[in-house]
Amino acid sequence: MGERDHVPVVVLAEKAQGAGLLVVVATGLELLEHARATKIRTPFILMTAVPTMATAIEAVNLGAYRYVIKTDSLVEDLCTIVEGALKEQTES
Repeated sequence: MGERDHVPVVVLAEKAQGAGLLVVVATGLELLEHARATKIRTPFILMTAVPTMATAIEAVNLGAYRYVIKTDSLVEDLCTIVEGALKEQTES
């Protein structure tokens, strides 16, 4: 993959809701698991509206950069988290 094709950070919903023509083919955890199995090193941030301890543990075990709960401050939280992920990438 060329540098132009590189995705610096991926933000996923734990469970995407299908609407209209959108077809959900996998959960965020399934996509994260696939990415790790194929050695993709991009930081993945997994979001959820309904957090559970089991899902948080699974996300961390699969290598999620962060497991984020959707709150009123989600936009600000995501900005900070994405900035941190990008900074870590440039330092490594």
